[in-house]
Amino acid sequence: MPNPDDAAATPRGYRSHAYYLHTQQHHERLKAAWWGTRHTEQPVDVDDLAPSLNALVARLFEAEAARLEAKYNAGEPFPPAPKQARGVDPSATSRQGQTMTDLWSERRGRGTPETR
Repeated sequence: MPNPDDAAATPRGYRSHAYYLHTQQHHERLKAAWWGTRHTEQPVDVDDLAPSLNALVARLFEAEAARLEAKYNAGEPFPPAPKQARGVDPSATSRQGQTMTDLWSERRGRGTPETR
């Protein structure tokens, strides 16, 4: 059911969320598995079928949330995460910072550290 307080949700309650994966391989592997179970001649359990890749991802998210809640919170949902909660990899942040520093140095005509 749509949340009336969520102005960005569609009438059916859907929202767009972006998740950045380390490699394209994760997405492609899941997509191939989803597609393969829809187009196989082998018998497939109806519980394994998903009408769309989005539906499969939603099911996986729900299952993982339930597993973590059962293991670490007596099966109860955790309180909402704070708005600023992010899964940031410190080494990726450092690389991105260096890339941006180099880019702006180059744009300002100073060159990158390798070219100075």
